[in-house]
Amino acid sequence: MFRDRFRKQLTLQARSLFTIETGLIWFCAVGVAVVAGPFGTLDWLDTINRAAFWVVIVSVSILVGYGARALVFSLVRTDRRLWQEALVTVFLVALLSPAIWWITRAFASQTGAQAPGLAYVAFYVLVLSLSVAVVRHLIPSLDTRAQRFMGSEIGGLGGSLDRSAPRLARRLDPDMTSPVLRLSAQDHHVEVATADGVQMLRMRLADAIDEMEPVEGYCTHRSHWVTRAAIAGIDRENAQKTWIVLTNGDRVPVSRTYRRDLEEAGIL
Repeated sequence: MFRDRFRKQLTLQARSLFTIETGLIWFCAVGVAVVAGPFGTLDWLDTINRAAFWVVIVSVSILVGYGARALVFSLVRTDRRLWQEALVTVFLVALLSPAIWWITRAFASQTGAQAPGLAYVAFYVLVLSLSVAVVRHLIPSLDTRAQRFMGSEIGGLGGSLDRSAPRLARRLDPDMTSPVLRLSAQDHHVEVATADGVQMLRMRLADAIDEMEPVEGYCTHRSHWVTRAAIAGIDRENAQKTWIVLTNGDRVPVSRTYRRDLEEAGIL
């Protein structure tokens, strides 16, 4: 089970290396570092060697970062996003700090300069890792755009999903093979319910609904969307409160805004 999740996550993270966003991040990070010269590289490395140094540092950092995310996302459930980001930060500090420190010493030894200490490097790795985690938390669309870019490529990696499945299904864990029954928004996440259970995805509800094509479904509330095949019945508490009952027993509220659309579709 873990091996399947890790293979899927590793492939997803590897493919994201070829997105425009990652290329721009790499190019800008190298450019800024060469000009600014962190770690004193502006003083003890000439322009060519400084460029080579930061190409190596930034490339290694990105590779280790994606590898750490693949490992952590395979170990920790998607609904525990803060734990995921915390563990990614721990792995980055533990793995990147020694690597960057060793690379810095190797370049510094060629010029006789004094390389920064391991603790100094670890501090900067920690600060940068926490900054990236905060940005990802505040702007969840960064993850969503990369996932949408590769969404059509992921199907079939686990062997249990086929090409005819909606793109959203290809984001789910390998053991989530049943059809999607409903989508529910929760802050920056979407709760995806199937007969196999529930999984949280970090994305907008509108994007999740878009990725459910060509499955027929309806919005019942600004925070809920259900597939037509999952509707098992209607529960009317009173004239104002109506619920749609799904095949797995879930009850989804119907708001006044979407009542007319559901009536025209013959659901209510």
